[in-house]
Amino acid sequence: MIVDVITENFYTNDKLTTTEYNLYINGIKSGYVSVDVSTHKNYVTVSHIIKKYRGLGFGKMLYLTALENQNKISTYYHRSTVSAQRVWESLIKTYAYRTYFFEDTLTVYNRKK
Repeated sequence: MIVDVITENFYTNDKLTTTEYNLYINGIKSGYVSVDVSTHKNYVTVSHIIKKYRGLGFGKMLYLTALENQNKISTYYHRSTVSAQRVWESLIKTYAYRTYFFEDTLTVYNRKK
């Protein structure tokens, strides 16, 4: 199995707005995590892994790649899918994080506890 993560940047009016981390398995796009970087809060806006590869750690690998590249990533935790929440729960076991109760957000920092 050949696994690659390819980063793709998207711009609006010459301003970086979104960075997408694409998972390729054996040359086929098999998942992605999209991060809104336009406000410097780095919200994960969408993530997806095809069914065949779910539960194998590829989602967490993409989130970690985003975290390492962005230094922090955030989510509206209670609006996330159960699968995404499991990834976030796994991340906060190892990495420093902060919750913002009034914004309903969770931010994970690229800094080990």
